[in-house]
Amino acid sequence: KKLVVRSAEVFNLWKLLSEHQFYIIANKLSDQEQRILENITFKELILVHQEICQTLVQKLLDTYLSESSSVESISTKLRQVCPSIYHSEDAACAKASEMIKLARSTVNEDERKRILYQSLMVLKEVAPKFNLSSVCLQYTNCAYMEGVYQMCRECAKKIDPKNLGSHYFANNMVLDRDAPGYGAYMLRLDIYKEISASLDYLYSIMV
Repeated sequence: KKLVVRSAEVFNLWKLLSEHQFYIIANKLSDQEQRILENITFKELILVHQEICQTLVQKLLDTYLSESSSVESISTKLRQVCPSIYHSEDAACAKASEMIKLARSTVNEDERKRILYQSLMVLKEVAPKFNLSSVCLQYTNCAYMEGVYQMCRECAKKIDPKNLGSHYFANNMVLDRDAPGYGAYMLRLDIYKEISASLDYLYSIMV
């Protein structure tokens, strides 16, 4: 049954992509992804290369964003025809990306901050089920460091709800892989690196 559902969803996605000038979307793939797409069967696309479907969805959304078109209608359609490929968190991220892009072109500072804050609230609902690096980069490009900090804080809180990573850091002067909380500490460290990366980027364009 799962295979039948999956096959139907991939077929529906393919039909939707065809309605949006598929060749343009495919050209946005990396060279490696294009080679994979050229050499796989429909069966392999369903069973093996599910990531290609997700990438094609993202490129379709990018097309809408690049044309300053609303992603709401296409996002709703994707959720209807291929929900196991395009998840609710994907829809939230698409909505947030649209809001962030709108904020970048908004002149009024109070309105810009309001839009960015709204995008942050949308993303907090689905954290950490998205590409944190991509989100932080979008906020950094808007000089919205509060968003970077809040997003990293929210992701850390959700992956380590018992705060084991912080306790590990406070009680271990040297790295001890066997100590309780080591795994949580490393996950938190990866998240906090996004804050450092954003600050480094801002510094690099200021000097």
